[in-house]
Amino acid sequence: MEQNNKKELITLITYLIRHNQSHNKELEELASSLKDINNEAYLKVLEALDSYKQGNTFLEESLSLLNK
Repeated sequence: MEQNNKKELITLITYLIRHNQSHNKELEELASSLKDINNEAYLKVLEALDSYKQGNTFLEESLSLLNK
């Protein structure tokens, strides 16, 4: 793998992790707003939040592997 390409990929993955973290905050706020309005919708947003967190975990693992 070319070093420049590897650096670009590391930059992209780092950006995606941070970007997803901002969505996590938005999803937490959305879930909080839904909690007293519709419990089913609230729980679905919590599932989405878990999926985002899981996706970030995979991205972080990928970043770690690239940095070896």
